[in-house]
Amino acid sequence: MTNQPARFNFASAPDSWGVLDYPGPSWEQSYQKMLDEMVIAGYTGTELGPYGFLPTDPKVLETELTPRKLKLLGSFVPAVLSDPASTKVVVDHVRKVGGLLAALGAPFLVLADAQSEERDRIAGRVPADGSKGWNADQWKQVAKVVAEAAKVTEDFGLDLVFHPHVSTYVETMEETEQFFTLRPPLA
Repeated sequence: MTNQPARFNFASAPDSWGVLDYPGPSWEQSYQKMLDEMVIAGYTGTELGPYGFLPTDPKVLETELTPRKLKLLGSFVPAVLSDPASTKVVVDHVRKVGGLLAALGAPFLVLADAQSEERDRIAGRVPADGSKGWNADQWKQVAKVVAEAAKVTEDFGLDLVFHPHVSTYVETMEETEQFFTLRPPLA
């Protein structure tokens, strides 16, 4: 064993600068200044943030990250997972974000259920009995979307990871456990 201290690298994301998943006043700030501030703070990596805040052309984004010695690590992609009508939209968005991530050598894409007003009202107080959660058909839909998203990310050589989040339908320990028991539906 050596006596050298462990070396850690730290990463951040545009949401630490207030850039949330929907366009708003925070999107008016200079992404270049934000990236510069990440470097000043000692970060060596960043998530993409919401698609469209940072450049979406891989060559342009690379010319912003490389001189700053920042590595693109992944992207948080919230999506309405239980709505059959949104399946194509979700998969198309995963494909668009995944293509950009893969072009810059990022290792993963983070999928999450989108926050909702219904769940926001009971965030942190979701009943453990499942009465305010998805029904069996909705869970099947979620399994389908996740399976399709996994195929897309695999095609890009990305790991698909999942983020349980407050104000979503995968917030509690029980819901998270249910999510990880999902199996893709048989064709």
